[in-house]
Amino acid sequence: FAQSVAVMAVVGHALGLGDRHLDNILCDVAAGTIVHIDFNMAFGRGALLRVPEIVPFRMSPMFLAAMGYNVGLQGPFAAAAARTAAMLRSRTAATLVTRLIESLVLDAEWDAAGGAGGSVNDEDDHRRAAALAILTTVRRKLAGAVAPDGSSEVLSVEDQIQRLIDMATDETRAASMYEGWTPWI
Repeated sequence: FAQSVAVMAVVGHALGLGDRHLDNILCDVAAGTIVHIDFNMAFGRGALLRVPEIVPFRMSPMFLAAMGYNVGLQGPFAAAAARTAAMLRSRTAATLVTRLIESLVLDAEWDAAGGAGGSVNDEDDHRRAAALAILTTVRRKLAGAVAPDGSSEVLSVEDQIQRLIDMATDETRAASMYEGWTPWI
C-alpha cells in the first residue's frame, strides 16, 4: 500500500495532479494498492480553484493509519517515493515524461486553461504560452524543485521528498483545503 501511495504521490506532484478527494482514489483491497482516476485537475489547475489546493499530494490521517502509525512516512513510503523521484530524474524517464506531456499540452485540441476539449480557434499564442508554462513547471519538478513560486532552488531527492511530506502533512495547509476534499479523513 505504502509503495503505491508513494509512486502516485510523486508522479501526481510532478504532473500537478489535484482534486485528490477520496472519490478520485480507488483502492484494490485484494492487492492493497491504489490508483488515481479523474485527471481533470492536472498540471496545477487545482491551485487556480476558488479555494486553492496547496498540498502536493493527499496524505490524510486515513492514509497514515493505513501505512501504520508506528512506521509512518519514514519507512516504505519515503523509500518508495525517493526511488520514484530518482527514477523520474533519470534522463530517459524525464525525456519520456516530457515528450508525453508535450504531445498532450501542445495538441491543438488541448486548452491548457481548461483541459481537453479546447477549440482549434483558440488564440494560438495564448495556448502555446500556457502549454510551455506547464512544461517548464513539470520539468522543474522532475529536476527537484518544490516551491510553487518559481524559485530556482533544486533539492536532492531525499530533501525533495522530505519537503513534499512536510507540505502534505502540514495541518495548517490541510485546514485550508476545500471541505469537499475531506482532509480530516
